[in-house]
Order: sequence, then C-alpha cells, then structure tokens
Amino acid sequence: MNKAKALKVLCARLYEMERSRIQTSRSKLRSEQIGSGDRSERIRTYNFPQGRVTDHRVGITHYSKIS
Repeated sequence: MNKAKALKVLCARLYEMERSRIQTSRSKLRSEQIGSGDRSERIRTYNFPQGRVTDHRVGITHYSKIS
C-alpha cells in the first residue's frame, strides 16, 4: 500500500513540475512577443486638431490643411 501511495505522490509531483515548466516557458515566450504599449512602440501618431499624422517607422510627418 505504501508503495502505491508513494508512486501516486511521485507521479503527482512530476506532473506538477512538468506543468510548471511548460507554463513558465509559455509565459516567457508570450511576454517576449507582447509589447509594453509605450509611446516609443507606436507606429503612427494621429493629431487631428492640427491635421497631422506621423509615421514613426519611416520618420515622415504629413500635414493636411483644414479649411
């Protein structure tokens, strides 16, 4: 009986360790892919009151006249 019980506990611990390892690797991978959402990561900035659009990837700012 003790052997069966010990084997059950061992299997549960091994399963939990493996699950934890997989979860850690997935969360690390996810955090590498997701940006922080800071202003420095923006692709474009729209400023409608001044009629301005800036594309930060290529460094171009486009102004349009509002009449």
